[in-house]
Amino acid sequence: MTITVTCSKTGATVGDATTWTIALFNNVVAALHDADSNFGGATDAITGDATAKTVQAVTRTIASADISDGAMVTGTIKPTDSTLGTDDIVLLGLVISYEKKVTPV
Repeated sequence: MTITVTCSKTGATVGDATTWTIALFNNVVAALHDADSNFGGATDAITGDATAKTVQAVTRTIASADISDGAMVTGTIKPTDSTLGTDDIVLLGLVISYEKKVTPV
């Protein structure tokens, strides 16, 4: 599974090479929403000194083995701590791409 985050920043501060922290958990009914181990992580970094308002895309790849059969996946996303200092960031889009597991007959 690949998660693509599309975003832009309001400024061009080189030190603000922001990454996004994505937390993902497998869920089943009646369990706590964070009972599973977090199998997310950080995306690649955007270019900090790109011209303000430039649309950029970064990704995070998730191993298919981390996604449990029959479970729902719950997720959160936020700028990674200490990677966004001066400029504001705008989340423009989030795309989750995956291939369905094929079960041999």
